[in-house]
Amino acid sequence: MIAINIEAFMPKAFFYDRIQEMIKQVTSSKKRPGVSKINVPGEHKLELKRKRDKEGIPISPVTIKDLQSLAKSKGVPFRREG
Repeated sequence: MIAINIEAFMPKAFFYDRIQEMIKQVTSSKKRPGVSKINVPGEHKLELKRKRDKEGIPISPVTIKDLQSLAKSKGVPFRREG
């Protein structure tokens, strides 16, 4: 791992502009057959976070049952939203 103080080399705004241009170049590159979108590192997780923030986190029916059973055994009310 390495940490670099970008401002020791160039203004931060200039650096971010250059990064945005690189991202545009990469994501607008020709795609292989069957590939609908080119992601940059971290983009998939950011999209998933946004989706989870909006729609919630899916929980399997088995996990819901387990949580209901645990809540019942501890005398805690179980309320499921969504």
